[in-house]
Amino acid sequence: MSSTSSSSNWIQPIPTHCFCELPVVERTSRTTANPARRFLFYFFLDPELRYGYYRTEMHSLYTQVQQLRREMQVQEYTYRNRIRDLELELNERTTTGECYKKAFKLVWCRLCSV
Repeated sequence: MSSTSSSSNWIQPIPTHCFCELPVVERTSRTTANPARRFLFYFFLDPELRYGYYRTEMHSLYTQVQQLRREMQVQEYTYRNRIRDLELELNERTTTGECYKKAFKLVWCRLCSV
């Protein structure tokens, strides 16, 4: 009888390799049915959420995080382009000698006023 009860408590070991002998990679489910559940290939590591409310909340939070990440990427792209434009403008001004022209005018005006 003890062998029967021990077999009912048996937990399947977590697989480390796929059937094709490649190592399995941990992923996270983003579906409405299994939000934020980690899994390896076909084997879930986390228990299923019991209540639909939590599933909906987890999926909603994931969607919000994804939206914020997209917004951050747009802002980063915008800022990088602005920085690039400013660097090009600065490089243009220094290569054309605009800074030197302004300094020369300042010195010349002081000489004329003497």
